[in-house]
Order: sequence, then C-alpha cells, then structure tokens
Amino acid sequence: MSGILSPAEMAGALAKTKLKSQTAWAGSFGINERIWRGIRAGEYSPSDAVARITDEYRSSGDVFWSPESNDAVEAIKSAEDLVALQTLLHPSFTLEVDELVKYGPPNISMIVDPDHFSDPTRDHFGRIYKWATYASRIARKRLSVLKRQEAFDSFFLLTDQSLQILDCMNQESPTVEALQFKIGWDRFTIQFENMKPDERSSENWRQKLEQAGFFDAMSAYNDRVPHAWPVPWTALAFASCLQKRELYDNLIERLLRSKKFNSHAEIIAHPKFDQDFSDVGVWLSSKLAAE
Repeated sequence: MSGILSPAEMAGALAKTKLKSQTAWAGSFGINERIWRGIRAGEYSPSDAVARITDEYRSSGDVFWSPESNDAVEAIKSAEDLVALQTLLHPSFTLEVDELVKYGPPNISMIVDPDHFSDPTRDHFGRIYKWATYASRIARKRLSVLKRQEAFDSFFLLTDQSLQILDCMNQESPTVEALQFKIGWDRFTIQFENMKPDERSSENWRQKLEQAGFFDAMSAYNDRVPHAWPVPWTALAFASCLQKRELYDNLIERLLRSKKFNSHAEIIAHPKFDQDFSDVGVWLSSKLAAE
C-alpha cells in the first residue's frame, strides 16, 4: 500500500526528471540494480530502499504535501473496516470539507503565485487529497454513517479543487502529470461504477472519455508504472462497453506486461471479467480459437 504516490510512481517520476541509466540510478541509492528495477516495476518494495528513494524524491522539491497527509492517505487506503473508518473520520471530514469548500475554485483561481500551493508546510493539496481519498472509498460502498451520494458529491468538489491546484503548477512536472491522471482516473471510475449498463455504452460517455484524452493519458501513465494493472484493466472495461476494438490489442498487451496475467486465458478467467467485458470476451475467444 502507498500514500499519495507509490514507490514505483516516485521512482518513475525521478527517472523522468533526470535521465540516467538503471545502473546509475541504482548506484545513486546504493542499492542493487535488480532491486531498483523491481521497485520501478512495482514487483517489490524493500523498506530501506524505498526510504532512500522517498528521501531523494522529497529533496527534489517536487513534493507539495506533508508527511502527515501522506500517512493519512495510506491509512485510509489500507483500512479494511470502513464502518470503523467512518466512525473515526466522519466528524472531522464534515468540518474540514466545509472549510475547504470556502476556498473553492473561484478563490483558487485568484491566487496566481504557485508557491502558495507548492509549499508542503501549507499542505493545501495534501489535506484536500486526503479527504478526496476518504470520500472516494465511501462513495463506492453502501454504508450508513455517510450517505453514498453525499460522499460522491464531496469527492467531486474536492477533486475539482485538487485539479485546479495542479493547474497552477509546473505542467512539465512528472508528479503533476501523474496526479492529474490519477485524480482523473478516479473520477471516471466512480462515474462508471454508478452508471447503468446502457449509460456505459452511450455516446455521451464515449465523448467524455475522448474529450478528456483518457486512453492517451492512461498509456502515458502506464508506460511509467507498468505494474499498475488496474489501470489498463479498467480502460479495457471502458473500451469493451464502447466496443472500441482498435484498443484491445494494446490494452491486453499492457495487462500481460504487468505480470498480473500470464496469458489471454488468465485474463478471461479473472473473477472480475464480467458483463462489462462482453465484447472483448467475444473478441478474445475468437482470437484464441484461431490460434
């Protein structure tokens, strides 16, 4: 589990910032090259090596959230008992979201100095991201303390602010690029999960994805973090609902490269290969039959 960025995402961001060989990067951290490659691929994350990478990443000046917010995001992501999580966080959530909404998009757009947001001691982004992560988890579950629609609405308010903050920052930053995709991906997946089947295959949904450049952004992100198999998996579900067969080969190749799956048959056999994958299932079955 990871906080705002995973070890693989931090390593990918560092590698993009300074173009060095894998051997040079491993040497700069005093770790075995195999370990560095493993962290980049998301295969394993030895704590001592990750600590060195985290320190280097923080010293790069591309971190605009506090360690406390990062730890809170990790705790929210890893919590197994969501009822207990809500009982613990709901009072603070209500108060802080009300406060954060006061400094919503109109006020954010008036602040022209990006240093206002890039200073981690202010922790504007970290606080918003923490509560957006909480709202995202709750919006996907039917629980009683916080109504699902309330969480859904709060999530979009908070991520609107997150994206506005990122828009104020250096657009060439690999951190900003990664976070813009992750937040956008979360927004699209929540919408998808709340849609009826006919809405998932609608022209309106197709246009939303195309206007946002979703599949291109997914490819750019996945190129840096190839282990993140849920990203091409979700993209494959989106493509299948829209019968975008021209994307299937690329997305399936990305799933195989993630090492989560070893074959086409394993993809089809996955328990979450459900009705959303109907069209790609037909396409894959015919492809396997022809081999």
